[in-house]
Amino acid sequence: MKDFVFNKYIKALGLSLWLILPVPASFSVESNLYDVQTVYFFNVMKFTIWPDDNFNNEDVFYIGLLGEDQVTKVMREKLTHRKIQSRNIQLQTLNLKSLRALNNKEKKFHVVYVSEAMFTPEVKKELQNMRLLVLGNYNKFIQEGGMVSVFYDKDKDRIAVHINLRLIKEQGIQIGSNLLSIASVVNQ
Repeated sequence: MKDFVFNKYIKALGLSLWLILPVPASFSVESNLYDVQTVYFFNVMKFTIWPDDNFNNEDVFYIGLLGEDQVTKVMREKLTHRKIQSRNIQLQTLNLKSLRALNNKEKKFHVVYVSEAMFTPEVKKELQNMRLLVLGNYNKFIQEGGMVSVFYDKDKDRIAVHINLRLIKEQGIQIGSNLLSIASVVNQ
């Protein structure tokens, strides 16, 4: 019975994903994977609760993109005119130098997506105490110190969501229970 309810939930989630982000005209499995990952990331951000002081009374939801990969391209295309928690999404490309400067600015980022190539020890150190959600899209991202990973699990032939709840809680961030119900939670 539990599997039936879970499968029903996954089918409903999949249908809603297709309604949110239309399939590109030049459909391919690989490009669709990046669209689906972007939708999952969008929903992760949508069902996350940040401390009130992370918004500084602004109506902007800041997302930093650290590194360039297919997911960042899809995020720029699909998230530019969207809102999270009634705030307009603003995407900004980051590098290590601009990431270091964020610690000294008034503007508070809510999310930083990090490509696999950019998740270096220096980047991890800079992100450590910034009170933001760190996202990645590969299976070892959580083991390497990331907070939320959405990736294609080849063994299970499906999208997997892994969450490092301990790191997230340390930043004063809360993840909604609906999101936790579909994710694998590690480091509680």
